[in-house]
This record gives sequence, structure tokens and C-alpha cells, in this order.
Amino acid sequence: MNDKTAKRKEVLINRKLQFTIVTFFYSIFFLTSLIFFLIFSYIFNKIIYASDSIGLQLTREARNYILNLHGDMEMIFFITFIVFTIAIITIGFLLTHKIAGPIYCMCRHLQQICEGKTTADVHFRKGDFFMELEENFNRHMAIYRQKLGIKPPEDPPSEST
Repeated sequence: MNDKTAKRKEVLINRKLQFTIVTFFYSIFFLTSLIFFLIFSYIFNKIIYASDSIGLQLTREARNYILNLHGDMEMIFFITFIVFTIAIITIGFLLTHKIAGPIYCMCRHLQQICEGKTTADVHFRKGDFFMELEENFNRHMAIYRQKLGIKPPEDPPSEST
């Protein structure tokens, strides 16, 4: 299988890195959502309970309508919050996989070179970040093989993560 089209075997490659990044962005989302929820709740409460102090007389029907709108807003907010939580966590882990995967692949490949198991080029998956690292490393390996008089391997080992 070509490494450019290799499928993910594991999504969590570097748990510390991936959890740190996902937690950071989820925390921003959570705090922003909480602030917006508190602002909307404050505005609805201000409309209902402060209306008398400014001389605005709300009928029972108007109060009930506003309270129903507030309940609808809370339900929509809650459903949206759950959907976005799932989306942020899922996309976050898949995106960080494209960062952690090449680093993991490169570390594993360097270890194999140190152990004398390979002189092959390294190959990342299509869509991974740090493709310039792959290109630069492979150019370096070509020079290294040339200086040592080593032929490039025909089939590089499959290193998908």
C-alpha cells in the first residue's frame, strides 16, 4: 500500500499533544458559549423582571410568550452546544492526527535508520502537515545514500498511522 493513501490505524498517536490541543480549543468554545448563554439569559430576565421598573406593563400572555421564547432559546442553545461539542472534539482529534502522524512516522523512521534497518525515504500520508519535512528529509537521505554508495530501496516500508 502506498503511504500517500494509507488509512489511519490509530487516531490517538501522541495523546498528550492531541488532548492538549483539543482541550485548549474546546475550552475556548465552552467559555464563549457560556458567556453567550449568560448574556441571553440576562437579557431575557431583564425584559421580564425589569419591565415593571421602567413602566412597561406586560400582560400575562406577553410574559408567558417571553418565557416560552426563553425556554426555546435554551433548548436550541443546548442542542447546538451538544452538536458543536461532538464536532469540535471529532474534528480536533482528526486534525491533530495530521500533525502528530508525521512526527510519529519521522521518529519511527529515524529509529529504524539508527538501528540499521533502512535507508529508505520517509513517506507521509496525503493531507498530512509537514510535507516539506518529508521532502527535505528525503533529499538528505538521497545525498546520504549517494555518499555511502547505497542504492535506494525499491519498495519503501509502509509506515501508515
